[in-house]
Amino acid sequence: MIALARYVLARCLVSQRWVPPIVLFALTIGVFSSAGGDAIGTGSIAALILFPATTWVTISALHVDDVSQITIVGVSHGSMVRARIATLLTSFGCACFLAVLSVASAIATDPAHGAAGGIGRSLAGLLLINGLSALSGVALGQACARPMIPRAGLSWTLAVGLTVGLIAIPKSPLILVLAALSGAGRSAPWSEALPPAGLLVVGDVLLLGLTLWAYRRRSP
Repeated sequence: MIALARYVLARCLVSQRWVPPIVLFALTIGVFSSAGGDAIGTGSIAALILFPATTWVTISALHVDDVSQITIVGVSHGSMVRARIATLLTSFGCACFLAVLSVASAIATDPAHGAAGGIGRSLAGLLLINGLSALSGVALGQACARPMIPRAGLSWTLAVGLTVGLIAIPKSPLILVLAALSGAGRSAPWSEALPPAGLLVVGDVLLLGLTLWAYRRRSP
């Protein structure tokens, strides 16, 4: 699995497919962190941007090889699904790395360094919302990539539409978690944040499971 992850990482970086989403996310962090606002507010905005960035990273990783190369990699490692999971885990690892940079930047540029609402609460809240964004981005990217969506143009269009929809819906689980964590004056928002967070995790896991099952049936 480690060898597969290294292969995916090398392919995506050498082909520069990951450069646009990573650069755009880094610019987003730089722009919002430069304002020096509250850590939760700044970090939450970056977490929302991490969602489409992770979707972009995942689709790019799944499309970096053609069908023949995907087959060779899958056969050489004993399973097409195993190779697919390694790609998804590599994309998730990249998203987590970006999330750590985002959280560190939000805490560092906050004049109170997250202490206004409690450094532990701020850090835990930012890690939670970033983790959810990364997981949701991987799940959505997997669902929108081939062979589920064979045409690249349709794949990107669907991914963009669903990403915008999930962020724009006021009562979506991701937005509910964000609203609970950023509630002003609340010292313990976990009672409100955890139920939608759990619902989102369950939905992401189910989506990943269903799409991996579909991939197993449709893989070359």
